[in-house]
Amino acid sequence: MLLYSVLLFSQVARDSVYFKPQYRIGQNYSVLTSQGDVYTGYVSEETAEFITLKNRATQEKYELRKNAIVDRKILREAPPMSDLLSFSTNPQPRYYMLSENALLFDAHSLHMNSHWLLMEKFDYAFTKNVGICMSALAFYPYSLGVKAAFQLQKNDYIGGSIFGVGDITSKQQSSWFLGYGALARYTKGNENRNINVSAGFVGINNSFFLTYKSRPYVNMMVLNAGLTNRFRESLAFNAEAWYLPALNIGLGGIALKFMSDEYSCWTLGCFAFLNGKNDGVKLDMKSLPLPYFGVSRKF
Repeated sequence: MLLYSVLLFSQVARDSVYFKPQYRIGQNYSVLTSQGDVYTGYVSEETAEFITLKNRATQEKYELRKNAIVDRKILREAPPMSDLLSFSTNPQPRYYMLSENALLFDAHSLHMNSHWLLMEKFDYAFTKNVGICMSALAFYPYSLGVKAAFQLQKNDYIGGSIFGVGDITSKQQSSWFLGYGALARYTKGNENRNINVSAGFVGINNSFFLTYKSRPYVNMMVLNAGLTNRFRESLAFNAEAWYLPALNIGLGGIALKFMSDEYSCWTLGCFAFLNGKNDGVKLDMKSLPLPYFGVSRKF
C-alpha cells in the first residue's frame, strides 16, 4: 500500500510538471471564462492547471484556471522581448542617489530630492531643456545653479550644470563664496534603464584644506558615473560613483528606489567613502560605510 501511494504521488507530480503547453508565452490573448468574464493580456506563465495574463496597460495580473476558459482569441503576434520588459512612465527618472543624469526635464514642474532628510535639492524646469537648481541644508539655502539637457537621438542625451556654493551669513568675507563647479553629462538609455558618465571640475575654498593656503580656491577635476535598472513596476536598482583624482578620494553607493506613485519615491542604500592617501583633507578616514536614505517629490 505504501509503495502504491508513493508511485501514485510520483505520477501526479510528473503530470503536474510535464504538460503540453496550450498557450504561447508573450502572446496577447482575449479569453472568455465559464462565468462570462472576459480577460485580456499577455501570457506570462503557464502551468498544468493555470495561466497568468498580464495587462500591460494597467500592470494587473490575472491567474485563470485553464479548465474554466471556454473560448480564447489571439489578438496579435507576440511582442519583442524588449516590450515585455517595458514599464509605465517613470515618474522620477533623473536622480540615482546624489547624482543625476542628462534626461530631459519635465517642463514647468518642481522636484525636490532630499538626502538623509537633511540636505534638499530643488529643481525647477522652465522647459524640457533648461532649468534652475537650489540646494539647502535643513532648508537653509547654500547653493544655486543652472542646468541644461538635450536629446541627440533616441536613447542619447547630453547635459550639464553650473553652480556656486556660499554662506551669506558668515562674518568672514572669505566664507561668503565657498566654492563653485561645473559638470558635463552624457546619458545612454531611457528613463527606466540607463547609464550616465559625467566629468567636470569644482573649485573649493582653501579654508577646507590644511595645505593649498597660497590659493583662495583649489580647482579639482571630478568624475562621476551612475546607472539605473528598473526591474519591477515599483522597484529600480541604482548605483553611482564619484572620484576626485587630485586627492585620490572616491565615493560609491548602491540603492533600491521604491516608486509609490507619480509624485513620490524613496531610495534606500549605502555609500562607501574611500580615501587613498592623506593629502591634507581634514576628514581623513580610509573607509566609512554610510547608510543612505532619500526621498523624491514632484510638485
